[in-house]
Amino acid sequence: MLFRIVKKMFKRLQKIVGGDLPLYILQEVNPLFANEQEFKEKVEDRIAAKKDPNYIQYTDEQLILNMQNRRNASIWLEIVVFMIGFIDICVLVFVLKGVRIGGDFVNFLWISHGVALFLMSIAYYQWKFIPIKTMTLDRQQGLITYPRAFRSRAHHTCRFNDISAYWTSTPTSSGVVIFNMFVKDTRTGRVSTPVPRLFAYEFEKGWAFFVWYMDKNRPLPPGLAFDPYREQDFQRRKAEGFPPPLYRSAIPTPEATPEQQRERELYWKDEEYHQGFPIEAGGEFFDPKVHTTWNEVTYYYDKDCLEPSSNAWHLYVLTDGRKVYAQTDNAGKAYAPPDEELRSIHMVVINKN
Repeated sequence: MLFRIVKKMFKRLQKIVGGDLPLYILQEVNPLFANEQEFKEKVEDRIAAKKDPNYIQYTDEQLILNMQNRRNASIWLEIVVFMIGFIDICVLVFVLKGVRIGGDFVNFLWISHGVALFLMSIAYYQWKFIPIKTMTLDRQQGLITYPRAFRSRAHHTCRFNDISAYWTSTPTSSGVVIFNMFVKDTRTGRVSTPVPRLFAYEFEKGWAFFVWYMDKNRPLPPGLAFDPYREQDFQRRKAEGFPPPLYRSAIPTPEATPEQQRERELYWKDEEYHQGFPIEAGGEFFDPKVHTTWNEVTYYYDKDCLEPSSNAWHLYVLTDGRKVYAQTDNAGKAYAPPDEELRSIHMVVINKN
């Protein structure tokens, strides 16, 4: 019985763990702060609400992302204070009405206040003294620092070139598929906590953004966040002789101005370092006439957001070894194989030409 349970859990793990993402710019990325309103909502408003900002630092040298909101600890602190205050008010009302408080109830008050004081101490310590977990992308040094998985407070630093990024997809009983992204040091196996979702759960664009930012030989990604640093970044690359890109790209990565673009293209052009997603040998595309047992499902970026994962490509690895590619429509709907035929599912970006 125990063996069957472990075997079932292992088969489920095989289904929910996605594959590695390639180390190149997969697709177009959204700007980091497309306008002043977005900057206000994601930075200024969060600080005003006493929440840790999602983006702690964004320059041409480092990008630091918040991976843990200490506001959660302060919320628990507020809940405990409210509960104790409510109990004390009730006791005061009873006393004013002449209700006699018995010994058991007094003991309950002592115990509840003691437990509350203990919980308040823990919550206050976490909120006030524990530093937030961050992910640091060091563009100039080519390094990435991230907190390790689970509740470990330790941070791990390695070369970005040694990073393997992968997705996990967890199907639910309602047909919703939930995705998370992790990074792992391929040399040591150190895995991160879930990577922050950039751009409203569009995780493919988030990974493309990371790779683009970490390619110090390309211009900075789009967005108001990097506008103050574009000129000095261009001058740095110019002084270095415009070295070629570190990572290939499926999209153009233009300079800030046409004049800068013409000057840089004297050294290299985007099309010289273009890269599409390679279709694996033996791969096939979904065909309703062939895959007659497949059922329609809906893919979402996240269970909380419930934004359909529209026009996204999926690679299904079947138990018989076949690899089938299928694309969702604008509503996030696609066909998927039955559970007994599916070994694993992967998010991919391809050019079907």
